[in-house]
Amino acid sequence: MNRSGEECVDRASHRRSFSSIWLPLILGLSACHTTRPAAPVVAGPRTDLLHVAREWRMSLGMAEARDRLVEALEARDDGQGYLEKRLAEVKKLPDSEVPADSLATLPRNLRARTGIYLVLGYRQKGGGSAQIIRETVASLRRDGWRAELIPLHDWGTAEEDAKDIQCALEEGLPKVDRAMLVGFSKGGHDWSTWLASQARKLPRSEREKVRLWVQCAGALRGSVIADWGANRETPQAKAFRSHLNSLSKGTRQGCEDLAALGQDPWSACDMPRLGEVLPRVTAVHYVAIPEGRDGSTHKHRLFGLISRTVARQTPWIGPNDGLVETAAEILPPQDNTTEWIVRVKSSHTLLDGTYVRDGSVVAPSYHPPKEGWTRAGDELLWDLMRALPRSVAGW
Repeated sequence: MNRSGEECVDRASHRRSFSSIWLPLILGLSACHTTRPAAPVVAGPRTDLLHVAREWRMSLGMAEARDRLVEALEARDDGQGYLEKRLAEVKKLPDSEVPADSLATLPRNLRARTGIYLVLGYRQKGGGSAQIIRETVASLRRDGWRAELIPLHDWGTAEEDAKDIQCALEEGLPKVDRAMLVGFSKGGHDWSTWLASQARKLPRSEREKVRLWVQCAGALRGSVIADWGANRETPQAKAFRSHLNSLSKGTRQGCEDLAALGQDPWSACDMPRLGEVLPRVTAVHYVAIPEGRDGSTHKHRLFGLISRTVARQTPWIGPNDGLVETAAEILPPQDNTTEWIVRVKSSHTLLDGTYVRDGSVVAPSYHPPKEGWTRAGDELLWDLMRALPRSVAGW
C-alpha cells in the first residue's frame, strides 16, 4: 500500500534528493516568520476544521493547534470512537483471529462478488508505494476479494485520473454485488474529483453498490503544500519541483498535476455530497496527525523537512503530515455523510504511525528495506476488515 498513501520516493531517491537539493536548502532557511495574531477559535460540531485549525495555528502555534485538532477530530467522528476502539481490540488479537461480526468473516463466494477498487495517485509503476499497494492487491485477491488497482498515469491531473476511474468502474461495478472504494494520498483527491465530475454518470443501481469509502491520509480537500510546490518561486519550492521532475525521469512536464492537487474540489458550489452520489455509503477516514512535540512530523525525514519549510513560508497553514493538512483529510462540514475517523500519529506515509487511541503500531512490518516491509499496506487493510462490522456495510 502507499506508504500512506503517497510517499512516492524510494530510498535511493531520498539519498539523492537530500544530498544534492534538500538539505543545503532546508538548512539555509531563515527563522520562522512571525505569525499574524488571531483570536483563539472554538470548534463547534459542524465547523470547518480546516479553517479552524489554521486559526489555531496562527494564534496558538503549531503544537497547540495540533493538540486541539486531535480532540476536535474525536468530537467530529460520527462513530464516537467506535472504530478506533474496535481497531484497538483487534490489534491485541493474533492476526488469524477474527471477530464473528466483522467484514473479514465474509465467505469466499461473497468475496468473489465484492469489488475493492484502489487508487494510489502518483507513481503506480515505481517507488516503494507501488510495491506496497501491489502486494496489498495481490493479498486481497489471494483471500478471494475482487480487488483492482485502478491504472492511472503516473503524473496525471485529478481530472484525467477521474476519467480513468470512471472507465474502470463502468466496467467493474456491473460484475459485483457490493463495493469498497479505497484511496491513498493523492488518490483521495482523485476520488473526490471523480465524485464531482464523473460519478453521477453511473446508473444509481451501480452507485448503490458502493457501501464503503476508505481514504488513508487522503488529500480530499487538496494540498496547500502541493500548491506551494507548483506556484511559489522560492528556492525551496523550485527544488521541490526539480525533485519531482527527477523522479519522473523526463516523463513529467510542467506542474499541472501538482497545481491540480492544490485545489479543493469541495469548494465548488456544485460539489455534491458524498452520500448524495453514493446513497448507501459510509466514509472511513484515516487521518495523519503530526506526532512531534513541535507540532510537525519527524517520523519521515523528507516529509518533516517539507512540512517545516512550508510552515515557515506559509504562516497560516495548519497542522499537516508533510503533504496534506490533517483537517483536509476529512469531509467538509456541509457534507453530512456518515463519517468514521481513525486518528494516526504519523507522517504522510501513515504506515509509519501509531494509533492515537491506544498507541498500537499501524503496520508492524513497515521497516524498509527489511524483508517483508511491502506487507505493511495489507496489515492496515486486514485490521480494518477485522474491525469493521458487516452491519456497517450491509454485507
